[in-house]
Amino acid sequence: GPPSELFECFSDHRRVALYAGSESKLEFTIGGQFALFDHFVTGKIVDIKPRELLVFSWRLRSWPSDHHSLVSLSFAPSTQGCIISMAQE
Repeated sequence: GPPSELFECFSDHRRVALYAGSESKLEFTIGGQFALFDHFVTGKIVDIKPRELLVFSWRLRSWPSDHHSLVSLSFAPSTQGCIISMAQE
């Protein structure tokens, strides 16, 4: 689908909960917290550019408490719908 539709898959709490298939939390705002898979994955949203970019910091419960990974998702239109590019630091 188009970038706006795929972006909604990451920004709409109902869609995130369906994907996670378990208890989840999403405060979709810069600085907002999220938790997936019964809090096995937690993090916060670092940047949002609607329908274009989503940047978040996340960690697994098993990681040391000060260890986080930064992930950027870019959404770009294509002739076949949308290309999502991911970068992780």
